[in-house]
Amino acid sequence: MLTCDIKVTGQKVLSLGMPSEAELQGAENTVLSQTAKNKYCDFKIWEYINNQTIVMIKSFAAKEDGTIEAIRTGKKAIIFSTIIDGSVSEINSNELVTHNVGSIGLGLMSEKNFHVTQLNKGGFFEKLNIIITDEDMEYYIKRYPEIFSRFKDVFSSKKPFVHGVFDQTGKITAIAKEIKTSIISGNCSSQLIKNLIVECFIRYFSSLGEKIPEKYALRGKIYAARHILIENFKNPPSLNTLAAMSGTNECTLKKGFKQEFSMTVFEYLFEYRMKLAVNMLKDETLSINNIAVNLGFKTQSHFSAAFRKKYGVSPKEFRER
Repeated sequence: MLTCDIKVTGQKVLSLGMPSEAELQGAENTVLSQTAKNKYCDFKIWEYINNQTIVMIKSFAAKEDGTIEAIRTGKKAIIFSTIIDGSVSEINSNELVTHNVGSIGLGLMSEKNFHVTQLNKGGFFEKLNIIITDEDMEYYIKRYPEIFSRFKDVFSSKKPFVHGVFDQTGKITAIAKEIKTSIISGNCSSQLIKNLIVECFIRYFSSLGEKIPEKYALRGKIYAARHILIENFKNPPSLNTLAAMSGTNECTLKKGFKQEFSMTVFEYLFEYRMKLAVNMLKDETLSINNIAVNLGFKTQSHFSAAFRKKYGVSPKEFRER
């Protein structure tokens, strides 16, 4: 169970809670969310659950000085944390430490973990946590032993640890933001989130100067290409340009992308646009023509033809249903 108590001048003004890993056992590709607004704060939590791996995004805007006291009870877990927007001050061992965008921490959480965040009036931060218990860590160790085997004996440790680095290149922050966008927009699958989690860990250890096997370096380029594609989905670059931008060649990009995502680059782009279209059509304040423009289609008729090809109905018929 995760509980967050928000206190202003020592008085609890808001309490939010999320289920424990045990309560979520077996849940796959599930997103939970909580939102709260009052005169003291605006607070949002999104929690993505896939078996014993949890991705949590916390967004907080403070209207008064105060603290967040977060208590988590559950299994021991590896936690990867990064600030993706704003800045936050946390109390560690009675010492106040400020973290800005790009601050990253990796550590072991005990069965009961208490964490205090200091809030300043007018302050804002957004933080992403990846929590992996020992059961799910076995999956990562089996699939990516060169990266995750170092955690094999960590769970038997009685002492929590935290190692911090700063994301000098911004690449980890970009991946973290992509995880957030995928979860909040609903454009996520369990395999995609797992792959992005692996990318975070690969780039974390690479930032420590550790040599990463070539196969992971190539994988990083494939995900860099995917990120560029999504960032420019309205006006995507050519395959040749995309390959150059991600540090590889067209042939390698095409082969690697198909192996990683089981579809070509532009099939992936089409699927991504169609998922965005479904979400946009749920917002009836947006006209179908505006949606077509927002998705990068030249005309509404081009958008309608693409949507019908994917879903068998026109955007208008989909909205009416």
